[in-house]
Amino acid sequence: MQATSVAGDSGALDIGGVDARVMRVVDIKTRLGRDGKNRWQNLPLLKPHDEIKMCCATRMIICGQTDSGSIHLSEICEVVFSPAHGTLSATQLAEWILRDHLPVRMQLAAA
Repeated sequence: MQATSVAGDSGALDIGGVDARVMRVVDIKTRLGRDGKNRWQNLPLLKPHDEIKMCCATRMIICGQTDSGSIHLSEICEVVFSPAHGTLSATQLAEWILRDHLPVRMQLAAA
């Protein structure tokens, strides 16, 4: 069995120095006030085995992510949406993903 190394960050750190063999999981902040911490320079560094995670709170966030490039990002690496705890139900997020045929994976976190 082959071992996998994973490095995750808050989306604010430079991933350029991380060994290319490591799967890099980058959080993209979508909430107002936290989105200024995103390090957009990381996006061109992503490889097919990497992953982008986005916590979604509203339909507007989903539409904004698809309009601003999540669909194109899914051509580079896996994109994962998760519902914001206490703000958006998993059912509602799943319905939006299915209705819009978004090329993303949905993730649920334990509360």
